[in-house]
Amino acid sequence: MEIERKWLITKETFNKLKDKCISYEHLQQGYLSVVPEVRIVKRLGIAGDRKGICDYNVTFKSTGGLCRTEIEKRINKSEFKDLAKIGNITYNDFIRKAYIRYKYSDHIIEASCVDDGVFYYAEIEFATKEDAESFYPPEFLTQEVTSNSYWKMKNYWERKIKL
Repeated sequence: MEIERKWLITKETFNKLKDKCISYEHLQQGYLSVVPEVRIVKRLGIAGDRKGICDYNVTFKSTGGLCRTEIEKRINKSEFKDLAKIGNITYNDFIRKAYIRYKYSDHIIEASCVDDGVFYYAEIEFATKEDAESFYPPEFLTQEVTSNSYWKMKNYWERKIKL
């Protein structure tokens, strides 16, 4: 079960978090399907505790907002390429993210710059629904979009592919 809240953030906030991050990665993310949500991701560690690490995942997600089922499996580079081919995902189709992890209190804030600044967002995963609902965000997390499907990455993918 994934329990996660999401906020839009500014470029300035992203850069401030980046200066104090525990890891910094470049991601390529593509979708084999949006219903059900099936995505492939390549992660390349640039700095911090993931520097030099490159891995690949396939993720399956149910529909939902705050709480939803998520299954993530590690795959190898060859499988990643094969899945991209099966999904007809070209190099230019991939969503590109600068992705950072930042420690805040007892939580990790995961922040992303999407496609060189199209938009910026931050997410926090929680152990329980109660923890998520009682969490008081720091002042730089002002515009919550957890329940707004427009800001789900699968929906951004669909808008990007249709351009």
